[in-house]
Amino acid sequence: MSTRRVDRLFNQTYVSSSSAAATNKATLVPEKEVSDSIKRILDAWEKKDYFKLLQLQEPTADDLGRPVWPCTSNDVSRAFRKLSILVHPDKNPGEDARKSFEALNEAHRMLRDPDSLCEVLRSAATRLRAEKERSEARSTVDQRIQLNATKNARARDMRKEEGKHLEGVILDQMKRRQEEGRRKMEAASRAKVTELHERDKIDKMGAVGSSKGAGDRLAEDSDDEDVPRVLKKRKKPAFI
Repeated sequence: MSTRRVDRLFNQTYVSSSSAAATNKATLVPEKEVSDSIKRILDAWEKKDYFKLLQLQEPTADDLGRPVWPCTSNDVSRAFRKLSILVHPDKNPGEDARKSFEALNEAHRMLRDPDSLCEVLRSAATRLRAEKERSEARSTVDQRIQLNATKNARARDMRKEEGKHLEGVILDQMKRRQEEGRRKMEAASRAKVTELHERDKIDKMGAVGSSKGAGDRLAEDSDDEDVPRVLKKRKKPAFI
């Protein structure tokens, strides 16, 4: 092999190795970011704050004290995948990485399951309501009066809107039931008409059979008339 060809192959290998190393270095996550994520996850897990753990939007509470949370199950899964890749134990050896990964799995399960999610949101709404009450307690009397008046007005409007919504839902259910009853009555009526048609066919077939039997009997009687009446009648015995 010539010296020029060896140099060319060496240069190609060196360039390829340098490019691969640069690419890997660019895609690597800084160790500080990983360690900070693990620490944040473990702190949130200790407080049972699943929303902060997965870096999801915190829920809020409406004026009736009910939880409001805009995130969907797909949002939860996307957040879980992103963080689980970052702190996966295969890439980050150590007890803290393993614990943070387990915490991510548990938080993902809690926020994906409808029953556990309902309980978590209810607890969050209770905590938010308590925090709001403590904040309002630090206000002046006039401020509290104004806040309560505004809150009661909004709650009254919300109940009114919910009443209209519930009324609409009930009306829709009644319409669906009426429509279903009408369809059942029409189906029963069609079945009755079909049954009457079938009975009419059977009666007609029976009538045709009866007329054929009568015709056969008439034909037999007519054949008997051809026989001499003398043969039909027995002679009366003569008296001695």
